[in-house]
Amino acid sequence: MLIYACAEVMKLVHRNIGFLKGLFKYAPNREEFVELMLLKECTYFRMIDYDTLTFHDVLASRGSGKNDIASITNLKIAYKKAIDRTISAPVLSELCGIALSV
Repeated sequence: MLIYACAEVMKLVHRNIGFLKGLFKYAPNREEFVELMLLKECTYFRMIDYDTLTFHDVLASRGSGKNDIASITNLKIAYKKAIDRTISAPVLSELCGIALSV
């Protein structure tokens, strides 16, 4: 039974990866798409630990000043700074400082 469940999950993952590859191939604004996916991941990451805005609320709030999305924006900045860096204690401390600054 577990094997069938794993097989179904693998099919779904494979299908979603194919879907994303297709989007990447034909999306006219790849950078904006990447920014949106990063914003989504940061929002969901924040939703795990805190009672915070939904992704829909964050999208509606961007640029309007309607809701405080600084905590999500700080996470996004920390992720972007960490992309090409070798993680060490000082770098980790710096990134945590960025992510947790409000």
